[in-house]
Amino acid sequence: MTTDVDSFLAHYGVRGMKWGVIRKNPSVKTASKSTAKAAESPRPQSAYRAMLEAKYLKAGNSRSDAIAKADKSIKIQKIVAITGAATVATALAYAGGAKLAKEFTGVKLAEGTTFQHISKSGSLDLSDKHLYTTWAKADKFNYQGTFSAELGGNTNAISLKSIGKIKAPSNFQGQKILAESMGKDKISRSTYDTFVKGYYKNGDSEQYKKFKETMGKKGFNAVIDTTDQKFYAKAYKPVIVFDSSSNLLQKGARAISTKEMVVKFTATRLAQAAVNPETMAKVGAGSVAGGLFWAGAMKSNNVAIDKYLAKNSNSTLTRADAALALGLV
Repeated sequence: MTTDVDSFLAHYGVRGMKWGVIRKNPSVKTASKSTAKAAESPRPQSAYRAMLEAKYLKAGNSRSDAIAKADKSIKIQKIVAITGAATVATALAYAGGAKLAKEFTGVKLAEGTTFQHISKSGSLDLSDKHLYTTWAKADKFNYQGTFSAELGGNTNAISLKSIGKIKAPSNFQGQKILAESMGKDKISRSTYDTFVKGYYKNGDSEQYKKFKETMGKKGFNAVIDTTDQKFYAKAYKPVIVFDSSSNLLQKGARAISTKEMVVKFTATRLAQAAVNPETMAKVGAGSVAGGLFWAGAMKSNNVAIDKYLAKNSNSTLTRADAALALGLV
């Protein structure tokens, strides 16, 4: 028997299927317009990313390891940068009431409080001398950037724990105590600030010993570092602890990387500039200049990488390979 296929109509489909309506298969994902467009013209890898991968390749890592390490490095940098930005924002918000807090509140810290000291060495030889320390989170952040930079980098954040209570008078009280130790009725605030600043060089002199003795009689074993307190944006209180070996115990130390130092240095300087308008122009200009220099360098590197890959278009070289071949790392 023969059948003319043009003499009948047959429909093959599923129950509920309608003519002209195409039901999407949920198991098959279709690309969006933006995804399709990106696939047609993928965004080129940045010079910075290529240079990171090249650095790890140069160090002897496999390509997969170099890519993974570059990913991790960029993620860490973003986190650190966000932390720095948050610190700037917090400092700006706090600046309004900072002056009163600086002048009329002291420091009373319980036994076991964690302190920090920045040093080129990874360990301290604690003696009965005074020690510059920080205990507040914001101060620790600031010092890890600014003081590390002052020391030229390659520094360590040394962690210490207080053996007993640490007490420092307010600046207002400290000024009165210094006048008493000098046998005077009163002294100027600038005299007090100059005296505290002199601890770094003159802390072992008789006048400083007399001041410490007078402080001890009033129950104080530390003094607020007014020099750094003015220098930093927030009203937290870095302290100079007397008789460090009797009051502090070293817990450990960690190295501060150059990347961490730069990010925290920049964040602190920006916060300082916002609170002290006279330094805004200087700090702002430096930050803008640094940013423009970085952007210019990366743009130049991108152009160089593009040209190198264009000349070697028949090869399977990646942008990291090009950065390595051009000596950008």
